[in-house]
Amino acid sequence: MSRDDLDAAVELPRPPARVVSLVPSLTEAIATSCPQLLVGATDWCTHPADLDVARVRGTKNPHLAAIADLAPDLVVANKEENRELDVRRLRERGITVWVTDIEDVPSALTSAALAWCGVVMEAGMSVDIAACSASCATAMTPTSCATT
Repeated sequence: MSRDDLDAAVELPRPPARVVSLVPSLTEAIATSCPQLLVGATDWCTHPADLDVARVRGTKNPHLAAIADLAPDLVVANKEENRELDVRRLRERGITVWVTDIEDVPSALTSAALAWCGVVMEAGMSVDIAACSASCATAMTPTSCATT
């Protein structure tokens, strides 16, 4: 089982195929690197400009039922951007949430590596964490982190 940046247990039995992002910067990163995964984002997620996904209101007032209706494998949130109450309510609905706590670029890359590569490890694949961190820095895809 992986742990997010706030040390909460995050269990994903397989790499996510449906992701909802509640953080504009994470939305842009996922839309750029893995656009096929992104199914929902907040109204404030405006990049890339042609982003065409379901909208789930704002970072401070996400529409929890709309998020649940999207049936995400993973919701990505942020300690500073999103309310703990909303994260808790999503988890109470059985929705898997990864919360980031980004302070600088290295911590962002570490969080991405732990999130994506942790999923790969849970799926039973071995992972070289150093290689994973390097590959996640350029392309956050679970398969790019796998070694075998």
